[in-house]
Amino acid sequence: MAVKRGSRATGPEMPEGEIELAEPPVLGEPASADFGSALAFLPMGLGSAVMAVGLSMGHGSPTTYMMSGMMGISMIAMSLTQLGQSGKERKRRMRAERRDYLRYLAQLRKQARGAAAEQRAAVRWDHPEPQDLWSLAMGPRLWERRASHDDFARVRVGLGSRRAALRFVPPETKPVEDLEPLT
Repeated sequence: MAVKRGSRATGPEMPEGEIELAEPPVLGEPASADFGSALAFLPMGLGSAVMAVGLSMGHGSPTTYMMSGMMGISMIAMSLTQLGQSGKERKRRMRAERRDYLRYLAQLRKQARGAAAEQRAAVRWDHPEPQDLWSLAMGPRLWERRASHDDFARVRVGLGSRRAALRFVPPETKPVEDLEPLT
């Protein structure tokens, strides 16, 4: 009896390769005084100068003292506001970096789960479940493995865990103390 065999059906592709992971965000340096911060204090300095000139003129009117007091209060309020804004900007920037990195990790998680599903499908194609073997014996895959194939006479004996075919390579990072703790 002669058996006419067709070419071997190709199964799902086994994912392979490496993905280089991005470095996590680094804790920002404490806010330092820069030129922008100095410009914010310029109106306060000018207000102080106007207040000093107004008081040195010697007109003891109640309006002058009231305006001088208002200038002093506004100068203190502007200073406190400026100090508070510099910390808020740093926190906002760190939250944005954290959000971007968490979004990046979510994309990697989807990619890893997809690669795991592809790997599972590829392994199950080559080594089907024992309860599915009878249906394969009735189909076109019955005589697909030939002596020239790498998996000829290979038998599935049991189940076990396998390494992921797609590798995620961690980056070179700064010391853990310098990295931003993701919450």
